[in-house]
Amino acid sequence: MGASLAQSKLKTIEKLENQMPDSLSTQIDTRKPVLNLPTPPRGSKLLVQLSDGAIAYTPDSPPILKEINISIERGQRIAVRGPNGAGKSTQFSALSGELKLVNGQRLLGDGLELGYFKQDLAQVLDPSLSAVEVVVDNVRQIDPTISDEKARNVLGSLGLVKEKATRLVGHLSGGEKARVALA
Repeated sequence: MGASLAQSKLKTIEKLENQMPDSLSTQIDTRKPVLNLPTPPRGSKLLVQLSDGAIAYTPDSPPILKEINISIERGQRIAVRGPNGAGKSTQFSALSGELKLVNGQRLLGDGLELGYFKQDLAQVLDPSLSAVEVVVDNVRQIDPTISDEKARNVLGSLGLVKEKATRLVGHLSGGEKARVALA
């Protein structure tokens, strides 16, 4: 009885293998995402600076980071590295102004429009909206003339093509949600 069951399973596997296409790569979109950012305005040399900064989650709580001194200038590239829980994201929240300093000073360069991609940004997207709806709803707050077609083109350039652009955000993978947030 065991041998006949095994033979039956082998035949089923052979049938499935014969039904599969020769190469799965023909079904996978191999285009690489492309991100085209507009050239930013020149602005001042100093972009953002924290001087003797201290950060706390509430004004009454003890600082979680203190004596922060950092300056970022035009053309400069920075990398922030450290173990989990060291305060990297918290420091970026203070640089962006999202988290207020309890001590010290935050300076922004003239004409600076600061933005950054938060590591958990994709998690706050409305799962009941499609990718196109999320992009259109957010961009229309800045540019009311944005069309659904333009939003689909941007999503497509980031690898969200065809039905993925109209799929509900709640049904997208983590990487796809990150692309929606980036768009």
